[in-house]
Amino acid sequence: GAYYVDATARDPELADQAVSDLMWLARDAQASNDRFAMATAVETALRLRPGVGVGDMSLPLARHYFQNGQYGRALPFYEKAMAEATDAVPEIVFEVGQAHEEIGDCEHALIFFERFRGMVRPWERGEVDWYIGTCAFNVARDLRDRTFGEAELDEALRLVNRTVEVGEPRNIQAQAWFEKGEILVEM
Repeated sequence: GAYYVDATARDPELADQAVSDLMWLARDAQASNDRFAMATAVETALRLRPGVGVGDMSLPLARHYFQNGQYGRALPFYEKAMAEATDAVPEIVFEVGQAHEEIGDCEHALIFFERFRGMVRPWERGEVDWYIGTCAFNVARDLRDRTFGEAELDEALRLVNRTVEVGEPRNIQAQAWFEKGEILVEM
């Protein structure tokens, strides 16, 4: 990658050829299941030509970044993968929710977790219920801590009720009931 970046810095007309070569290398790495090499090639290509399409490499790239703890980098590739997905959509939706939760964005994570919950059978909801309960409780507490209006309290109550509805995580159910009481007192 460094050679391509150096070459294009010296002669910008080489950028298209460099991106073409790098994308070929990325596809070759994907074929041999080398996600690190694939990601490195795509990163360099994107640095040379921002917005270059990655095609069917979106999901493997998203999972590569997710598995390496780079959740913020994984999200754009997950979005592309979801737009192009024909199967395994519930799995992708759950991973997107987890990525949002990992970067501290529980509000968006809840959207994906709830969507996933609606896609799977009741006996497959255990893990997602834990995430829904945790995120809903945390967002409700944040809203209550910084709230000044009735709309925020209504939303906090809705979220804490969701934590109680799913019954997860079990270790915070007493806190959730207490939080519900506190919100009702404030209302």
